[in-house]
Amino acid sequence: MTSKMYAKYGEVGATRDLFNQLPKKDRIAWSAVISAYAQSGHPSDAFYMFEQMKLTKQRCSQTRLLLLVYCKHVL
Repeated sequence: MTSKMYAKYGEVGATRDLFNQLPKKDRIAWSAVISAYAQSGHPSDAFYMFEQMKLTKQRCSQTRLLLLVYCKHVL
């Protein structure tokens, strides 16, 4: 997972660039970019992307749980 590697080293911009290049963004892609933001200490960006995901009508129950787990220490 390239996006996971970028996120691990704090390169969330690169993760977002990869995400933006995807022609079709499925639940896995959304979860990956949200996770990258959350794990890199950017909870506001993670929540923003989660809100954007909801607008696309993607199923988000697992992503919501992931977001809460990663961001709980910041909130």
